[in-house]
Amino acid sequence: MTVRTEPTVEVAEHRTRPYAKPRLEVLDGIRFLAAAYVLVFHFSAGDRSTWHQPSRVLFEPLFHVASYGWLGVELFFMISGFVICLSGWGKSIGQFAISRFVRLYPAYWFAVLLTTIVLLIDHRRAHPMPWLVVLENLTMTESWVQVPWVDPSYWTLAIELNFYLLVALTLVWRGFTYRRVLVFCTVWLAVSLLDAFTSSYWYLILVQPVYVPFFVAGVVLYLMHRFGPNRTLWALLGCCWGIAMYRLVSRTAGQHPSGVNLNYWVSVTIVTAFFVLLTLIALGKLNAVRGRWLITTGALTYPLYLLHQQIGETLIRLLDGLIPAWLVLTIALAAMLALAWFVQRFAERPMANRIRTALHAGLATARRRGRSTPGTIGTNGNNDVTAIRSRPSTVPPMPGPVVVRQLLH
Repeated sequence: MTVRTEPTVEVAEHRTRPYAKPRLEVLDGIRFLAAAYVLVFHFSAGDRSTWHQPSRVLFEPLFHVASYGWLGVELFFMISGFVICLSGWGKSIGQFAISRFVRLYPAYWFAVLLTTIVLLIDHRRAHPMPWLVVLENLTMTESWVQVPWVDPSYWTLAIELNFYLLVALTLVWRGFTYRRVLVFCTVWLAVSLLDAFTSSYWYLILVQPVYVPFFVAGVVLYLMHRFGPNRTLWALLGCCWGIAMYRLVSRTAGQHPSGVNLNYWVSVTIVTAFFVLLTLIALGKLNAVRGRWLITTGALTYPLYLLHQQIGETLIRLLDGLIPAWLVLTIALAAMLALAWFVQRFAERPMANRIRTALHAGLATARRRGRSTPGTIGTNGNNDVTAIRSRPSTVPPMPGPVVVRQLLH
């Protein structure tokens, strides 16, 4: 295998436009599989008193495999690191903010409200969800201010949002380049190791040390995908893998809610498989895996994740004991897929299109107004001050020493 040297300055620093490569359809399929693994974990191994008997008794053949489904979240974060560069490279801060807002919020708002309605009509629930809690959930920042989630699966969203904000403030603002992204990954990974020396709440919220190696690994793999592999990127990816293995020690020890002792080496094998799989995708080894069905399943992933836990478990409790457990599980899985398709087709897509159109129109109007403002410098990104300086001055020169006059001129 040939290892490339570092990208030249010309290539690394000036290739800032969006990358014109074929869509990685296989990545859509992998994202869907990650969501499906999390869903199966919650339904058949999560043991949140959903079933009338422990799920390990009801689903013995499936339980031990599904018990590691929480690792699907780690795969989500790796894909997020890859996709954030893929979709954000070459965009302005306004374009980036609009794309992330439209990606996250329309489906999320619908899911929060629909889940709240289901919880309100669920007679088994002793206390309804307070509306102030629901309103805070609509901001997606409930984890930051320690407000309960409408759906427990929402805990990952604030981490995603925090990652987007970090990228926006450190990379998008100045523009993506190879070197800037490399420095960002190295610094963030190094800072994440300081958790042994601090227990600051805001450090944990802003840095997210447990999940940094997965985000950074995704970003590094994108750099490999775009610029080709080299020794620096392989070394940084190896560091991400090593730190991820270290983080799995505590994650595996305290993850399973049923009290089952999980095997650390099983977790290591699964996460290592994630690294290998995404590396193959980044290097173009799985480009032949294509198909419209992959794009369709990828579109279902986000609404499926948002809707599945509270609504799915409510459906399970409703049917449990009336029909065999395996049939209940099958119905719940099929119902969540159907609901995700319905929400994506008739709620998320129309809402996202309208919001995107409105926000881009507002951004274009703001730019036009900025360019038309007399004396505005740099509103179009060119920082062209020549025309301003060449205008004849209507103010007579100020008297004073020659040095001062020259400075003012």
